[in-house]
Amino acid sequence: MMSLGIESEWPISVIDLDKRIVCVSSRFPKHCRLKVQRQREEAAAILRQDIDASKQFISPSMKLSGMLMMNKFSEMRGCHADSRVVEFLSHLDLLPREQSTRIGFIRQFLLSLENRARAFIMYVKDASKPRDGDKQHATSGGWSLSAARKALDLFSETSFAIVLAEAERLQPDIAQFIYDSKRRL
Repeated sequence: MMSLGIESEWPISVIDLDKRIVCVSSRFPKHCRLKVQRQREEAAAILRQDIDASKQFISPSMKLSGMLMMNKFSEMRGCHADSRVVEFLSHLDLLPREQSTRIGFIRQFLLSLENRARAFIMYVKDASKPRDGDKQHATSGGWSLSAARKALDLFSETSFAIVLAEAERLQPDIAQFIYDSKRRL
């Protein structure tokens, strides 16, 4: 599963509740670059293959090259878990085992994430609007991602990644807009 994380649209996180560790893949821009690079290499490998219609099997050399390619793009690393997630998981352990109580608690947590993401979306929309005298292009409005993160208390990378993922669910392509405009500024 971890080696296939590059196939996902988003960077992945793995939470090991027993060991109480969190591992994440690369940040969104790097994840996108790695995904495109892997797709190009897979396409090139297909084009290099000598396809024989009578042989419908994968040779050992193809298996080996596929494994090497997966290892090249697998880059899980440990990180600090978001304090809100740690608190949520510790409280979840203390709750009674009945499903309705836990579901209510989980829904409340998800609602708080959604509210933070909506606040982030509104901030980005407002900050990226061109002001009077600015150019007409939205990304030339002079907004700053670091200012947005500071204003919304998203200092840690994990907090920002969680809010950005939820914001992307609510407003598709906002992450691409943020990182494209960040590159242009």
